[in-house]
Amino acid sequence: MRSVFELKVRGGEGDTCFFLLMWGDRSCDLSATLPYPQELHKRYQRWRRRYFRFYEFETASKLSESGSLELLTDDAANNLIEAQEGMLNAFLRWLGEGEVRKIQERIWQELAVLAQRTSKTQENCGIDLFLSCDGELARLPWEAWSLAPRGSPPDTVRLIRTTSNPPEALKPSRSDRRLRKPRILTILGEDRRLELEEDRRVLRSLKAIATIETFDWRIKDNPKAIKQAISETLQDDRGWDILFFAGHSDETQYTGGRLELSPQVSLAIGELEESLIQARQNGLRLAIFNSCNGLSIATRLVDLGLQVVVMREPIHNDAARVFLKQLCQQLSLHKNVLEAVFSARQYLESEPFAFPSAYLIPSFFSPWNTAPVHIEPYGWKHRLEQLLPTKREAIALSALLFISLLSPVHAILYDLRGAVQAIYREQTGQLPDLDRSPITLVGIDRKSLIEAQVDNHKIAPIDRQYLAQLVERVSYLGGTVIGIDYLLDSPNKNEDRFLQTSLDNAIQNRGNWFVFANDRQLNDPSERLSVTSTIVPEKNILQGDISVTYFPYWKISEPSLDCFESCPFAYSLALAYTVRRNNEFQDLLKFKIARSNDSKNQKKTLELPLKKINILKYFDILIDFSIPPNSVYQYISASQLLETFGNEDNIKIENAIKQKLVIIIPGGYEQADDNFDAPLAIRYWQWKNTRKPSFTSFVGGEAHAYMVHHWLSRSNWIVLIPTFWCIFLASILGRITGIFLSNQKKEECQKNTIYLGIMTGFYGIIIVQLYISFSTLFPWFLPSVAFWLFIVSMWRKKNG
Repeated sequence: MRSVFELKVRGGEGDTCFFLLMWGDRSCDLSATLPYPQELHKRYQRWRRRYFRFYEFETASKLSESGSLELLTDDAANNLIEAQEGMLNAFLRWLGEGEVRKIQERIWQELAVLAQRTSKTQENCGIDLFLSCDGELARLPWEAWSLAPRGSPPDTVRLIRTTSNPPEALKPSRSDRRLRKPRILTILGEDRRLELEEDRRVLRSLKAIATIETFDWRIKDNPKAIKQAISETLQDDRGWDILFFAGHSDETQYTGGRLELSPQVSLAIGELEESLIQARQNGLRLAIFNSCNGLSIATRLVDLGLQVVVMREPIHNDAARVFLKQLCQQLSLHKNVLEAVFSARQYLESEPFAFPSAYLIPSFFSPWNTAPVHIEPYGWKHRLEQLLPTKREAIALSALLFISLLSPVHAILYDLRGAVQAIYREQTGQLPDLDRSPITLVGIDRKSLIEAQVDNHKIAPIDRQYLAQLVERVSYLGGTVIGIDYLLDSPNKNEDRFLQTSLDNAIQNRGNWFVFANDRQLNDPSERLSVTSTIVPEKNILQGDISVTYFPYWKISEPSLDCFESCPFAYSLALAYTVRRNNEFQDLLKFKIARSNDSKNQKKTLELPLKKINILKYFDILIDFSIPPNSVYQYISASQLLETFGNEDNIKIENAIKQKLVIIIPGGYEQADDNFDAPLAIRYWQWKNTRKPSFTSFVGGEAHAYMVHHWLSRSNWIVLIPTFWCIFLASILGRITGIFLSNQKKEECQKNTIYLGIMTGFYGIIIVQLYISFSTLFPWFLPSVAFWLFIVSMWRKKNG
């Protein structure tokens, strides 16, 4: 976490200097005044003269002052180092005097606050101090001013030069900069004494991480054509990331500095201003000038929104090349340009005998509150590395993925989702047509058992004589297919004959089809609890497995290709009703004998006329309880069916039975073993009908009715997209979005974060509609948590 401060210094030789420190987005400030000492001016000029003499610059003779007395030795390097130390001592002594000390105290206070905030996270904290000076003050070696406490890391307080009235950094218009390899435009002047081809070879060290192109101005035959070609190259639509110039340059008063391409061709920065603005919009962020006297160049380019590396004074070609080599080495390691300049300056400082005072010359300039540029890694490996979560993010994401695998969590979330879908259907009017389903449930409830005076010992298993009355009544009223949702595996000769008589009469006289329930034996799953032959011969009936998967969600069972006794109960009912309704029994429902190796073992297989949905192999398919029960089935209690009513009531019951698929089910009495807690969606529909809170049980027969409805309608197959997959995809999307937001300014990042919150809610609406329109259930809650995990993590890093 880093804080941003801005320090403006105004004044100069013979004047009182004014210091203004600002922070908190420039909302807080601290001012100080300090006379500019004559001694500092003299020592700076002495150092400058000796610097020019040591490196034998042509302008050294112009700096000599007539009548000046300097005690010089024959060791020019020693004379320069002595002048350097005297100048630095005077400079730092001046900055440690008077009111200016308040600036250092304020910075130390901020560092202490940052240290407390980051003590738990163990993150590095620091301050970026943007410094602007006017006049001759800008020539002073401000980089030597150490504002951090002794023993602090070198980057605790990073001093970044800027201009007097720095603009906000211009926003690049290109959005594909991160999708391509960084591009560097190189412009080399022509001077045999500088050996600039060495600079070109040094730059090639960046070839592995950037595309380097050299502008060859020598192919043009006149200055005007050269300038036009440079202008057009800068405006290349592909965009540049870095501009590099090596050669001669100099300061100018009005044109922002001058670049010398050859003794005959000079180019003012002002002449390239429009081209540089376009280059900035196309992605140009950094300009490096390995040339002399670059202060006015830096000032003009920073005003255009660029970051700049320049030499404030003339610099020897060997020292400039060593600096460039170290700079490129650091950039190739993807260090930001400020760190690279600092490391290169440190290297020059470590070579005082070869390049004395050269480390004081390079400076880094940037628009205010702009992060230093770095060459970003390129390639698919880096893209994958960027997507990898941090340690904290990985722990949080792992916990979320673990939670997504817990069945109780699934049960709660999908139950809530079903209720939301039911409410959404009802509010948007996307309900199926009422009373069009061919399914009728006849429920044997507690009231029916009491009115029929069924003894308690005949409830479990159900009284066969009472069941026979219901079968006979349904058959008489015109039911076509009758399902018995009771296990009738144990024979009872005294009562079975009543049920057998009713079944024979219904099958032979009225052409009814019956589907009986069966189930796996607990101690031997290969054996089934099937209807006893004392009730009905096996060849005359269909059977179906009544087991249902209801935890963590209600799931539709998949039939196998050769299922007969093991077909799901709901599937067998839908099969029988389809065959019976279409009168295609001979073509669609065929029995065949398949003999195994054991000739005594014969089993029957069924060719299934209902198409399977192949997606069942790969996804869970859920029952859609967002459809109201009265759109799926009609419910009649057994007592209603058997009682004598007036004509009107008889007509209603007859209409509910005639030509319908009727399932006789346990109606929720205590002895039944298929009573479940009602899903929230079912409770919602019950509440809509009664306007009273409903916590009634939900019986397995009702679940079978929903499954039969789905098989018959060939719709409402709710494909469940696994939550684990969605969390994984949401985390990748969150990571990518977090990286994108982290590179934006705080205000823009805040605005886009609000948009993301709105989009998350909008995504919820979309997937609720997808559930209805395409019968697909995309999880919302846990994937949204995964997505926002990375957004919150980004904000935490951005704001500390």
